[in-house]
Amino acid sequence: FDDFDDWRNNDGWNKVAPWRDVNTPEAVQETVRAVVAWLDTQAAVDKTRGIGNQGYCMTGGWTILAAAAVPDRVKAAGSFHGGGLTGDSPLAPVNLLGDMAADAQALIAIARDDDANDPEAKTQLRAAAESAAAEIEVEVYDGDHGWTVLDSPVYAESEAERAWAALLEMYSE
Repeated sequence: FDDFDDWRNNDGWNKVAPWRDVNTPEAVQETVRAVVAWLDTQAAVDKTRGIGNQGYCMTGGWTILAAAAVPDRVKAAGSFHGGGLTGDSPLAPVNLLGDMAADAQALIAIARDDDANDPEAKTQLRAAAESAAAEIEVEVYDGDHGWTVLDSPVYAESEAERAWAALLEMYSE
């Protein structure tokens, strides 16, 4: 897709369904383990520092999957208007927050309309975050789903910049 409008106006959600279907939590974690193993063979990678990852929409939850899959290496997870963060599955991100390393951090930035549709999600995430050893921030931002995406019709610059600053702060640590 050329841009967000192309995706939105040309059945993007359904066109990417085959990609979504193969990216089960198990498959995402398997991929993360392979990517981290490959990164750690690269001379430019400082293995004494943690790896950060970020995701948006359906990949927002993948950031937690990554941090739980390789907790000794993935130390930062930034989820922006993430989907699929809660649920009963043992591999639901909310149930993996306790698997993150004690020196890891996560920023779970929830869109206000996602919160309005499922206000219990932030409560579940905050409860799981409180019992996790990692430092986990769960916040509802004043922007609708997609607020961080530059070409999104709901892009909210001030909130996107605030979220970006929080992400960079987390990465710097």
